[in-house]
Amino acid sequence: MALTQIRHDTSTFTGRLNAACEGADLGPTELSRIMPASERTLRRWLDGESLPRQRDRERALEVVVVLEELARVFKPEGAANWLFAPNQAFDFTKPADLLTEGEYRKVIAAIEAIGEGVFV
Repeated sequence: MALTQIRHDTSTFTGRLNAACEGADLGPTELSRIMPASERTLRRWLDGESLPRQRDRERALEVVVVLEELARVFKPEGAANWLFAPNQAFDFTKPADLLTEGEYRKVIAAIEAIGEGVFV
């Protein structure tokens, strides 16, 4: 049975968030560990029922960029595994924990290095 992939309008916050979550195989529960919102709020964002305030939107979009890079480099199940596993490159801190601290640039740099064939 083939899975049907849903196309999201990535020009909107909701569409981009949904596409990024799908690409990294993350649902609201996992997402709530790395986003500035509760699982319930994230479900509303994903369903387009509400939008985040400006500060939360900026932080959420930082995470979305990371998820987009993960989807570019990893298969979906690999993306989630990499994100939530302790990583030697970060002194065994989980990339997800770095995201909650706003360190998305470090996480993106590591993903890009992996994409270029550098083991991180």
